[in-house]
Amino acid sequence: MADLSKQIQSHINRSIKEGVGEIKFGAGPVKITYFSDEGRGIIDVVADSEKNPYKLKEHFNKVRKALPPGEWELNPDTPQKQRIYERWFRKDPDIKPSGDVGMQKIGREGFVLSKAKELPKPNTIQNVDGQKLKTDGNGLRTPSNVERTKGLPTSAAAAKKAGLNTYVNDKGVEIVMRYAGPTQKRNVTLQRLGINARQESTDARKSNRFGTSGDKSRRGIMEMLSEPDPKKRRAASRLMGQIRSDGKVGHHGFPVSKLGQGALEAYEKGGLPALKRFREAYKDKGHNPKGLLGLTHEVHDKIHNVDEPKLHKSIKQAGKGTDKVFNKLKSLGKKTDMKAFFNMLQKGPTGNPGTVQPNQPKPKSNSRSRLKMPKTRATIDRSIGEDLLPTKKVFMDPGGYAPPVPYI
Repeated sequence: MADLSKQIQSHINRSIKEGVGEIKFGAGPVKITYFSDEGRGIIDVVADSEKNPYKLKEHFNKVRKALPPGEWELNPDTPQKQRIYERWFRKDPDIKPSGDVGMQKIGREGFVLSKAKELPKPNTIQNVDGQKLKTDGNGLRTPSNVERTKGLPTSAAAAKKAGLNTYVNDKGVEIVMRYAGPTQKRNVTLQRLGINARQESTDARKSNRFGTSGDKSRRGIMEMLSEPDPKKRRAASRLMGQIRSDGKVGHHGFPVSKLGQGALEAYEKGGLPALKRFREAYKDKGHNPKGLLGLTHEVHDKIHNVDEPKLHKSIKQAGKGTDKVFNKLKSLGKKTDMKAFFNMLQKGPTGNPGTVQPNQPKPKSNSRSRLKMPKTRATIDRSIGEDLLPTKKVFMDPGGYAPPVPYI
């Protein structure tokens, strides 16, 4: 089969070099006409040397697998061939009625074989329109700038056929299909198309990654919080572009979003002195040329898809051993005798009201003696001072964001 495919493609390439627009060739009883300028062809199964329709179908299936991608028409020229084609293609998912008006006028139905391009291997680098783009786990990639100019596909099926992970839905919203691994949630509709992914709008995706949200850049805010020097930030952005041009990925040793959130938390809890100490501890670790690493796609994927999940999992499980011990102590403390024992240790066997003496029954609880906490926020403010209350600042203000942290 591989040899037949090479022969067909070699004949097509040779004919194109010679300037032939309508390329004709045959493979046994299957006659082919290929229009190189249009990327389509016509197939005719001629029953001259082989009269058995089953063997004809077997030979046709071998040839169809070796054909290049494109639209291939099958127009029966006799009533007998019409009946044969109808039996052959009745349940074929790749061959549908063409709806050709010319064939319908003579009382017949044409068919069309759609051969999509074979998707490239997952996680490979492709050079498309001068850009180096990487395919995801489904073998799909982001569209190039040239492809965006020409127009994106209008459905998920059309995007898969073009080898892209982005399309525009019927509402005009650009949708990106993000690869989802075996343990991640997948979109059922996409799975029916053979795409293991979840989908979201491109704008939402940018916002989730601290991209553009409204007219303010959340990513830019985090970069400023992680690196206050604008010259160093610009130098880091230029370095990111150079790394991408080399076909690699610019990776921050410390996540910019985490550093930005850390700077906010330091300032909110300890004011300007705490912020200064935080930035001294993490100097040149944010959006800074010294904090960037140029990694291959394979290493970068391993960090995010293998190493980081293991780290997060180990952190979650780190306290489970000690939790078992303290939970047992807590359950023991719920018993009456243990409560009396702890009470005696704290207050001593003085006989004062509220203490428990040895060999005495536990006193009934008096609900009225319990400390009543103030119910309103105003009462709390007056009791402990409003300046001591933790202040919660809204990160993104619809009316415009004013960073609460000074850029020192």
